[in-house]
Amino acid sequence: MSKKFQFIVVLILIYFAYFYNVDFSQENTVQDYSFEIEEKPAKVTNFFVYGTHLNLEGKIKLEEEFDNLILGLVNEENEIKKYDLNYQEEEKEVKFYLSEKINRGIDLEKVTEGFYTFFLIVEGEVELYYLLKNKTEHENIEYYSLSQNGYTNKMYLNVADGFVLQVEKIAVPDDVYDFVLDPGHGGRDPGAVSGGYYERDLNLLYAKKIKEKLINLGYRVKLTRENNTDILPTYGPDGRVQFAYTTKAKFFFSIHFNSNYVRNEYEGVEIYVPPKTNLDFASELATNIKEKANTKYSNLEDFRVKDGVYRRFLSQENIDAMSDSFSQLGVQLHENMHQKTPYYFVLRETGGMMTNAYVDGRDPRREANEFHNSYIAPESYLVEFGYMNHDGNLANILNNKEGYVAGFIKTIVDNLER
Repeated sequence: MSKKFQFIVVLILIYFAYFYNVDFSQENTVQDYSFEIEEKPAKVTNFFVYGTHLNLEGKIKLEEEFDNLILGLVNEENEIKKYDLNYQEEEKEVKFYLSEKINRGIDLEKVTEGFYTFFLIVEGEVELYYLLKNKTEHENIEYYSLSQNGYTNKMYLNVADGFVLQVEKIAVPDDVYDFVLDPGHGGRDPGAVSGGYYERDLNLLYAKKIKEKLINLGYRVKLTRENNTDILPTYGPDGRVQFAYTTKAKFFFSIHFNSNYVRNEYEGVEIYVPPKTNLDFASELATNIKEKANTKYSNLEDFRVKDGVYRRFLSQENIDAMSDSFSQLGVQLHENMHQKTPYYFVLRETGGMMTNAYVDGRDPRREANEFHNSYIAPESYLVEFGYMNHDGNLANILNNKEGYVAGFIKTIVDNLER
Protein backbone atom coordinates (compact mmCIF):
# COMPACT_ATOMS: atom_id res chain seq x y z
CA MET A 1 0.00 0.00 0.00
CA SER A 2 1.53 3.36 -1.02
CA LYS A 3 2.18 6.10 1.52
CA LYS A 4 -0.12 8.43 -0.43
CA PHE A 5 -2.98 5.94 -0.31
CA GLN A 6 -2.38 5.32 3.41
CA PHE A 7 -2.56 9.03 4.10
CA ILE A 8 -5.86 9.37 2.16
CA VAL A 9 -7.40 6.50 4.13
CA VAL A 10 -6.29 8.07 7.42
CA LEU A 11 -7.91 11.38 6.47
CA ILE A 12 -11.17 9.59 5.59
CA LEU A 13 -11.14 7.89 9.01
CA ILE A 14 -10.57 11.22 10.75
CA TYR A 15 -13.44 12.76 8.80
CA PHE A 16 -15.90 10.09 9.94
CA ALA A 17 -14.58 10.08 13.50
CA TYR A 18 -14.95 13.83 13.73
CA PHE A 19 -18.34 14.29 12.13
CA TYR A 20 -20.04 11.04 13.08
CA ASN A 21 -18.25 10.20 16.35
CA VAL A 22 -17.02 6.89 14.93
CA ASP A 23 -14.70 5.14 17.36
CA PHE A 24 -11.82 3.57 15.47
CA SER A 25 -9.08 1.69 17.33
CA GLN A 26 -5.36 1.61 16.71
CA GLU A 27 -5.73 -1.90 15.30
CA ASN A 28 -8.01 -0.56 12.56
CA THR A 29 -5.75 2.24 11.39
CA VAL A 30 -3.51 1.87 8.37
CA GLN A 31 -0.42 3.53 9.83
CA ASP A 32 2.64 1.32 9.44
CA TYR A 33 5.19 2.33 12.04
CA SER A 34 8.91 1.71 11.81
CA PHE A 35 8.84 0.40 15.39
CA GLU A 36 6.84 -2.04 17.47
CA ILE A 37 4.14 -0.75 19.82
CA GLU A 38 3.95 -2.11 23.35
CA GLU A 39 0.74 -3.89 24.28
CA LYS A 40 -0.29 -1.77 27.27
CA PRO A 41 -0.66 2.00 26.77
CA ALA A 42 0.58 4.75 29.08
CA LYS A 43 -2.17 6.44 31.09
CA VAL A 44 -2.77 10.18 30.68
CA THR A 45 -4.09 11.61 33.96
CA ASN A 46 -4.34 15.26 32.87
CA PHE A 47 -3.95 17.37 29.76
CA PHE A 48 -4.85 20.94 28.88
CA VAL A 49 -4.07 23.91 26.65
CA TYR A 50 -3.16 27.18 28.36
CA GLY A 51 -2.33 30.01 25.99
CA THR A 52 -0.26 28.55 23.17
CA HIS A 53 0.99 25.45 24.99
CA LEU A 54 -0.30 21.92 25.40
CA ASN A 55 0.60 20.34 28.71
CA LEU A 56 0.21 16.69 29.59
CA GLU A 57 0.89 14.37 32.51
CA GLY A 58 0.41 10.68 33.13
CA LYS A 59 1.79 7.49 34.60
CA ILE A 60 3.04 4.08 33.54
CA LYS A 61 4.24 0.88 35.19
CA LEU A 62 7.72 -0.09 34.04
CA GLU A 63 9.46 -3.29 35.00
CA GLU A 64 12.71 -2.58 33.19
CA GLU A 65 15.33 0.06 33.94
CA PHE A 66 15.38 3.05 31.62
CA ASP A 67 17.48 6.12 30.87
CA ASN A 68 14.91 8.69 29.87
CA LEU A 69 11.26 9.36 28.96
CA ILE A 70 10.27 11.21 25.81
CA LEU A 71 6.93 12.32 24.41
CA GLY A 72 7.03 11.63 20.69
CA LEU A 73 4.72 12.94 17.96
CA VAL A 74 5.00 10.59 15.01
CA ASN A 75 3.73 11.72 11.63
CA GLU A 76 2.60 9.63 8.66
CA GLU A 77 6.17 9.55 7.37
CA ASN A 78 7.42 8.07 10.66
CA GLU A 79 9.26 11.29 11.48
CA ILE A 80 9.29 11.99 15.21
CA LYS A 81 9.05 15.32 17.06
CA LYS A 82 10.52 14.70 20.50
CA TYR A 83 9.76 16.51 23.76
CA ASP A 84 11.65 15.81 26.96
CA LEU A 85 9.49 14.66 29.85
CA ASN A 86 10.04 15.22 33.54
CA TYR A 87 9.36 12.13 35.63
CA GLN A 88 9.32 10.72 39.15
CA GLU A 89 9.80 7.06 39.97
CA GLU A 90 7.58 5.60 42.68
CA GLU A 91 8.43 1.90 43.06
CA LYS A 92 7.43 0.39 39.69
CA GLU A 93 5.13 3.25 38.68
CA VAL A 94 6.56 6.28 36.92
CA LYS A 95 4.73 9.60 36.85
CA PHE A 96 5.64 11.86 33.94
CA TYR A 97 4.76 15.39 32.86
CA LEU A 98 5.81 17.95 30.28
CA SER A 99 6.16 20.94 32.60
CA GLU A 100 5.25 22.20 36.05
CA LYS A 101 4.44 25.56 34.44
CA ILE A 102 0.97 25.82 32.94
CA ASN A 103 2.20 28.08 30.12
CA ARG A 104 4.89 25.65 29.04
CA GLY A 105 4.87 22.21 27.36
CA ILE A 106 4.40 21.68 23.63
CA ASP A 107 4.37 25.03 21.84
CA LEU A 108 1.45 24.52 19.46
CA GLU A 109 2.55 27.49 17.38
CA LYS A 110 5.54 25.42 16.25
CA VAL A 111 3.61 22.28 15.24
CA THR A 112 3.29 22.21 11.47
CA GLU A 113 0.57 20.78 9.23
CA GLY A 114 0.14 17.04 9.29
CA PHE A 115 -1.23 14.04 11.13
CA TYR A 116 0.50 12.97 14.36
CA THR A 117 0.14 10.11 16.82
CA PHE A 118 1.41 10.62 20.38
CA PHE A 119 3.73 8.03 21.92
CA LEU A 120 5.50 7.71 25.23
CA ILE A 121 9.06 6.69 24.30
CA VAL A 122 11.04 4.88 26.98
CA GLU A 123 14.74 5.17 26.22
CA GLY A 124 17.00 2.45 27.54
CA GLU A 125 18.88 -0.55 26.24
CA VAL A 126 16.16 -0.64 23.62
CA GLU A 127 13.54 1.99 22.82
CA LEU A 128 9.97 1.12 23.79
CA TYR A 129 6.94 2.87 22.29
CA TYR A 130 3.66 3.17 24.18
CA LEU A 131 0.42 4.66 22.90
CA LEU A 132 -1.39 7.05 25.26
CA LYS A 133 -4.78 6.28 26.81
CA ASN A 134 -7.02 9.04 28.12
CA LYS A 135 -7.89 8.38 31.79
CA THR A 136 -9.44 11.81 32.35
CA GLU A 137 -12.95 13.12 31.77
CA HIS A 138 -11.56 15.58 29.21
CA GLU A 139 -12.77 15.30 25.66
CA ASN A 140 -11.25 16.29 22.34
CA ILE A 141 -9.53 19.67 21.99
CA GLU A 142 -9.80 22.18 19.18
CA TYR A 143 -7.10 24.86 18.92
CA TYR A 144 -6.46 27.66 16.43
CA SER A 145 -2.94 29.06 16.12
CA LEU A 146 -2.17 32.76 16.02
CA SER A 147 -3.47 34.15 12.75
CA GLN A 148 -1.13 35.14 9.94
CA ASN A 149 -2.20 36.74 6.67
CA GLY A 150 -5.78 35.65 7.33
CA TYR A 151 -4.87 32.00 7.94
CA THR A 152 -4.50 29.81 11.00
CA ASN A 153 -3.48 26.25 11.79
CA LYS A 154 -6.55 24.45 13.04
CA MET A 155 -5.55 21.66 15.38
CA TYR A 156 -7.87 18.85 16.41
CA LEU A 157 -6.64 16.58 19.20
CA ASN A 158 -8.68 13.37 19.24
CA VAL A 159 -8.31 11.48 22.53
CA ALA A 160 -11.10 8.94 22.07
CA ASP A 161 -8.65 6.15 21.31
CA GLY A 162 -5.04 7.15 21.73
CA PHE A 163 -3.89 10.74 21.24
CA VAL A 164 -4.05 11.76 17.58
CA LEU A 165 -3.45 15.32 16.37
CA GLN A 166 -4.55 16.64 12.98
CA VAL A 167 -3.18 20.03 11.88
CA GLU A 168 -4.44 21.82 8.78
CA LYS A 169 -4.10 25.37 7.49
CA ILE A 170 -7.43 27.16 7.03
CA ALA A 171 -8.82 30.68 6.69
CA VAL A 172 -9.38 32.18 10.13
CA PRO A 173 -13.04 31.67 11.15
CA ASP A 174 -14.95 34.86 11.92
CA ASP A 175 -15.41 33.94 15.58
CA VAL A 176 -11.73 33.10 16.29
CA TYR A 177 -9.39 35.71 17.79
CA ASP A 178 -5.79 35.93 18.92
CA PHE A 179 -6.12 38.43 21.77
CA VAL A 180 -8.81 39.63 24.13
CA LEU A 181 -8.19 43.05 25.65
CA ASP A 182 -10.26 43.82 28.71
CA PRO A 183 -10.47 47.55 29.57
CA GLY A 184 -11.18 47.32 33.30
CA HIS A 185 -14.24 48.89 34.96
CA GLY A 186 -16.66 50.91 32.78
CA GLY A 187 -20.23 52.17 32.96
CA ARG A 188 -21.12 53.25 36.49
CA ASP A 189 -17.82 51.81 37.74
CA PRO A 190 -15.17 54.52 37.19
CA GLY A 191 -12.29 52.63 38.78
CA ALA A 192 -9.57 54.90 40.18
CA VAL A 193 -10.18 58.65 40.04
CA SER A 194 -7.43 61.25 40.20
CA GLY A 195 -6.95 64.80 38.94
CA GLY A 196 -10.35 64.73 37.27
CA TYR A 197 -9.43 61.62 35.26
CA TYR A 198 -11.28 58.31 35.44
CA GLU A 199 -9.52 54.99 35.14
CA ARG A 200 -12.33 53.48 33.04
CA ASP A 201 -11.68 56.13 30.35
CA LEU A 202 -7.92 55.60 30.31
CA ASN A 203 -8.34 51.82 30.27
CA LEU A 204 -10.51 52.01 27.16
CA LEU A 205 -8.27 54.57 25.47
CA TYR A 206 -5.16 52.45 25.97
CA ALA A 207 -6.93 49.22 25.00
CA LYS A 208 -8.06 50.76 21.71
CA LYS A 209 -4.54 51.97 20.94
CA ILE A 210 -3.10 48.51 21.64
CA LYS A 211 -5.82 46.89 19.55
CA GLU A 212 -4.99 49.14 16.58
CA LYS A 213 -1.29 48.25 16.78
CA LEU A 214 -2.01 44.51 17.03
CA ILE A 215 -4.39 44.60 14.08
CA ASN A 216 -1.70 46.36 12.04
CA LEU A 217 0.54 43.39 12.84
CA GLY A 218 -2.06 41.05 11.37
CA TYR A 219 -3.62 39.78 14.60
CA ARG A 220 -7.32 39.44 15.37
CA VAL A 221 -8.30 41.32 18.53
CA LYS A 222 -11.49 41.52 20.59
CA LEU A 223 -12.33 44.11 23.25
CA THR A 224 -14.60 43.10 26.11
CA ARG A 225 -16.20 46.55 25.88
CA GLU A 226 -16.14 49.21 23.16
CA ASN A 227 -17.51 52.21 25.13
CA ASN A 228 -17.94 53.66 28.59
CA THR A 229 -21.74 53.60 28.65
CA ASP A 230 -22.53 49.88 28.57
CA ILE A 231 -22.44 48.14 31.94
CA LEU A 232 -20.59 44.90 31.39
CA PRO A 233 -21.39 42.00 33.75
CA THR A 234 -18.54 39.88 35.04
CA TYR A 235 -20.12 36.46 34.45
CA GLY A 236 -22.88 34.94 32.37
CA PRO A 237 -23.34 34.83 28.58
CA ASP A 238 -22.57 38.55 28.15
CA GLY A 239 -19.91 38.79 30.83
CA ARG A 240 -16.28 39.79 30.35
CA VAL A 241 -15.05 36.38 31.54
CA GLN A 242 -16.98 34.67 28.73
CA PHE A 243 -14.84 36.43 26.12
CA ALA A 244 -11.78 34.51 27.30
CA TYR A 245 -13.28 31.25 26.11
CA THR A 246 -15.76 31.90 23.32
CA THR A 247 -13.24 33.87 21.25
CA LYS A 248 -10.72 30.97 21.33
CA ALA A 249 -8.10 33.64 22.05
CA LYS A 250 -4.57 32.70 23.01
CA PHE A 251 -3.99 35.70 25.31
CA PHE A 252 -6.19 37.75 27.64
CA PHE A 253 -4.93 41.10 28.94
CA SER A 254 -6.90 43.11 31.48
CA ILE A 255 -5.86 46.78 31.16
CA HIS A 256 -5.77 48.94 34.32
CA PHE A 257 -4.26 51.93 36.09
CA ASN A 258 -3.51 51.78 39.76
CA SER A 259 -4.29 53.91 42.79
CA ASN A 260 -3.48 53.98 46.49
CA TYR A 261 -4.83 55.57 49.67
CA VAL A 262 -1.70 57.70 50.10
CA ARG A 263 -0.90 60.06 47.23
CA ASN A 264 2.56 59.69 45.67
CA GLU A 265 3.42 56.67 47.86
CA TYR A 266 3.57 54.13 45.04
CA GLU A 267 4.49 54.41 41.37
CA GLY A 268 5.45 52.25 38.43
CA VAL A 269 4.31 49.29 36.36
CA GLU A 270 2.92 46.05 37.82
CA ILE A 271 2.12 42.88 35.85
CA TYR A 272 -0.02 40.39 37.79
CA VAL A 273 0.18 36.71 36.83
CA PRO A 274 -1.57 33.47 37.86
CA PRO A 275 0.23 30.77 39.86
CA LYS A 276 2.29 28.00 38.25
CA THR A 277 3.31 30.17 35.29
CA ASN A 278 6.70 30.78 33.76
CA LEU A 279 7.49 34.47 34.38
CA ASP A 280 9.64 35.25 31.34
CA PHE A 281 6.88 36.91 29.30
CA ALA A 282 5.55 38.95 32.24
CA SER A 283 9.03 40.07 33.20
CA GLU A 284 9.82 41.17 29.67
CA LEU A 285 6.49 42.99 29.44
CA ALA A 286 7.24 44.95 32.63
CA THR A 287 10.77 45.78 31.44
CA ASN A 288 9.70 46.93 27.98
CA ILE A 289 6.95 49.16 29.36
CA LYS A 290 9.38 50.62 31.89
CA GLU A 291 11.97 51.39 29.24
CA LYS A 292 9.73 52.53 26.39
CA ALA A 293 7.52 54.69 28.64
CA ASN A 294 10.44 56.01 30.70
CA THR A 295 8.77 54.87 33.91
CA LYS A 296 9.81 52.53 36.74
CA TYR A 297 9.10 49.10 38.13
CA SER A 298 6.57 49.48 40.91
CA ASN A 299 7.97 50.07 44.39
CA LEU A 300 5.15 48.02 45.93
CA GLU A 301 6.74 45.15 47.85
CA ASP A 302 3.63 43.12 48.68
CA PHE A 303 3.03 40.21 46.30
CA ARG A 304 6.19 40.94 44.25
CA VAL A 305 7.88 37.86 42.75
CA LYS A 306 10.21 39.69 40.36
CA ASP A 307 10.85 43.30 39.32
CA GLY A 308 7.52 44.52 38.00
CA VAL A 309 5.87 41.09 38.31
CA TYR A 310 3.34 40.19 41.01
CA ARG A 311 1.23 37.29 42.25
CA ARG A 312 -1.62 37.90 44.65
CA PHE A 313 -3.53 35.01 46.20
CA LEU A 314 -6.62 34.70 48.34
CA SER A 315 -5.67 35.40 51.95
CA GLN A 316 -6.98 33.42 54.89
CA GLU A 317 -8.99 36.51 55.78
CA ASN A 318 -10.58 36.43 52.31
CA ILE A 319 -11.39 32.74 52.68
CA ASP A 320 -12.85 33.16 56.18
CA ALA A 321 -15.08 35.99 54.97
CA MET A 322 -16.31 33.87 52.05
CA SER A 323 -16.88 30.93 54.37
CA ASP A 324 -19.07 33.02 56.69
CA SER A 325 -21.00 34.40 53.73
CA PHE A 326 -21.51 30.98 52.17
CA SER A 327 -22.60 29.47 55.49
CA GLN A 328 -25.40 32.03 55.69
CA LEU A 329 -26.49 30.95 52.21
CA GLY A 330 -26.34 27.28 53.17
CA VAL A 331 -23.74 26.33 50.56
CA GLN A 332 -20.24 24.88 50.74
CA LEU A 333 -17.05 26.64 49.77
CA HIS A 334 -15.60 25.45 46.49
CA GLU A 335 -12.52 23.25 46.82
CA ASN A 336 -10.53 25.84 44.85
CA MET A 337 -11.06 28.54 47.46
CA HIS A 338 -7.66 28.32 49.12
CA GLN A 339 -4.45 30.29 49.55
CA LYS A 340 -2.95 29.19 46.21
CA THR A 341 -5.85 30.65 44.24
CA PRO A 342 -5.52 34.00 42.39
CA TYR A 343 -7.15 36.93 44.14
CA TYR A 344 -8.12 38.72 40.91
CA PHE A 345 -11.01 37.18 39.00
CA VAL A 346 -9.54 38.19 35.62
CA LEU A 347 -6.63 35.83 36.29
CA ARG A 348 -8.58 33.14 38.12
CA GLU A 349 -11.80 32.79 36.15
CA THR A 350 -10.31 33.19 32.66
CA GLY A 351 -7.97 30.20 33.10
CA GLY A 352 -10.46 27.46 33.92
CA MET A 353 -9.17 24.47 35.87
CA MET A 354 -5.56 25.62 35.33
CA THR A 355 -5.97 28.73 37.51
CA ASN A 356 -8.41 27.36 40.12
CA ALA A 357 -11.56 29.05 38.80
CA TYR A 358 -14.44 28.45 41.21
CA VAL A 359 -17.48 30.55 40.25
CA ASP A 360 -19.67 27.55 39.44
CA GLY A 361 -23.11 28.98 40.22
CA ARG A 362 -23.49 27.75 43.80
CA ASP A 363 -23.50 31.37 44.98
CA PRO A 364 -27.00 32.62 44.05
CA ARG A 365 -25.84 36.23 44.12
CA ARG A 366 -23.95 35.95 40.83
CA GLU A 367 -24.14 34.05 37.57
CA ALA A 368 -21.92 31.07 36.97
CA ASN A 369 -18.74 30.98 34.96
CA GLU A 370 -19.82 28.11 32.74
CA PHE A 371 -16.19 27.52 31.78
CA HIS A 372 -14.83 27.21 35.34
CA ASN A 373 -13.82 23.60 34.60
CA SER A 374 -12.46 24.29 31.12
CA TYR A 375 -9.15 22.66 30.19
CA ILE A 376 -8.48 25.09 27.31
CA ALA A 377 -8.02 28.78 28.09
CA PRO A 378 -6.00 31.87 27.14
CA GLU A 379 -2.85 32.90 28.97
CA SER A 380 -3.99 35.80 31.18
CA TYR A 381 -2.28 38.90 32.55
CA LEU A 382 -3.49 41.91 34.53
CA VAL A 383 -1.51 44.99 33.46
CA GLU A 384 -1.31 47.98 35.82
CA PHE A 385 0.52 50.59 33.73
CA GLY A 386 1.05 53.01 36.61
CA TYR A 387 -0.47 54.88 39.57
CA MET A 388 -3.00 57.58 38.78
CA ASN A 389 -2.55 59.19 42.21
CA HIS A 390 1.18 59.60 41.70
CA ASP A 391 1.74 63.00 40.10
CA GLY A 392 4.68 61.89 37.94
CA ASN A 393 2.94 58.70 36.82
CA LEU A 394 -0.28 60.50 35.93
CA ALA A 395 1.52 63.10 33.82
CA ASN A 396 3.41 60.34 31.99
CA ILE A 397 0.24 58.25 31.49
CA LEU A 398 -1.54 61.24 29.94
CA ASN A 399 1.33 62.53 27.80
CA ASN A 400 3.30 59.42 26.86
CA LYS A 401 0.65 56.99 25.70
CA GLU A 402 2.72 55.92 22.71
CA GLY A 403 5.61 54.93 24.97
CA TYR A 404 3.48 52.62 27.12
CA VAL A 405 1.85 51.06 24.07
CA ALA A 406 5.22 50.63 22.35
CA GLY A 407 6.52 48.64 25.33
CA PHE A 408 3.49 46.39 25.21
CA ILE A 409 3.74 45.79 21.46
CA LYS A 410 7.49 45.13 21.55
CA THR A 411 6.88 42.26 23.96
CA ILE A 412 4.34 40.70 21.61
CA VAL A 413 6.59 41.04 18.58
CA ASP A 414 9.66 39.65 20.37
CA ASN A 415 7.91 36.66 21.91
CA LEU A 416 5.24 35.36 19.57
CA GLU A 417 6.49 33.48 16.53
CA ARG A 418 4.09 32.98 13.65
